[in-house]
Amino acid sequence: MDRDDDAGSHHICIDMSSNTGGNFCSVTGQSNWCDSHMPCDGNSWASCPVQHWCVCQWAFASYLERAGGCDRIQNIVCDATNMEAMVAYRAHASSSVRIRTALQCLEQRCLTPPPARQPAVQPLDIESSNATVTSAAWDGMYSDPNHPLGGFRVIEIHGMRATITGRDTAESAEWTLEGKVSGSTIQVDFTPKGGPSRLEGKLVQGSPSQIRWQDGNMWTRTDMQGKKPIGDFNTFLPFIVVSAVAMLGMGWYFWSRTQTVDEEKDAEQEAMWDAYYDKMDKKQNCGGTEQGVVIAAALF
Repeated sequence: MDRDDDAGSHHICIDMSSNTGGNFCSVTGQSNWCDSHMPCDGNSWASCPVQHWCVCQWAFASYLERAGGCDRIQNIVCDATNMEAMVAYRAHASSSVRIRTALQCLEQRCLTPPPARQPAVQPLDIESSNATVTSAAWDGMYSDPNHPLGGFRVIEIHGMRATITGRDTAESAEWTLEGKVSGSTIQVDFTPKGGPSRLEGKLVQGSPSQIRWQDGNMWTRTDMQGKKPIGDFNTFLPFIVVSAVAMLGMGWYFWSRTQTVDEEKDAEQEAMWDAYYDKMDKKQNCGGTEQGVVIAAALF
């Protein structure tokens, strides 16, 4: 309101029951009409206690000074307050600390816009929702375009509860998130990963299916149907190295064994020939050629 039609300057409307600095009348030095009863608004035949009342702007300033500040009046009804009080306060603020304090109180309560409400993800009403999508539609492995280097996400549904496990890179540790599903909607607590506590996503069934998240991200289902990857190259590198060394060792063993056998055969044959030639030499020396031939035949 901005009309100056109150000769008593009763321009500031407050909830008298919200005052914490004491009885308004007693503090400002007035007779105690604050504890009296007045005709009720809308029913003059009835009597109501004084609660919602427009007080004198000068008495308001006096109450703030004596009671201890603006916080001593919890509820100022700004919509019903006449802005003529603001005009009068501004005219006298430079010459009076009390009036300047009252002006600051009105400006703080009635002119400062309320803080903007932050958009929040509303919790899903799981109990009352009509769940028309089966768990099989959710269960599976998904890729995340924000984590393409070895990252994965696996969703498992148990009733209305969802468990999501995954990794962001091939080398990073595996994490687990909890959530809940209702029909084609999923809500997940991403706080373990530093995200929002209730991020909502919508399942878009297709080939492949996708989850469109509230933050604009989109997961795409892969072909593994819920199976976690058995590991990456670094996981199997020790096994590969050990297997290669073992195969090389076995190969060397068999090769060396073959060489040993061949050498043994060669040595045996060489010994046989040496024995033959020795006998032949002895036979020739003894003049027994026929007997040497028999011995040679026996050796072979």
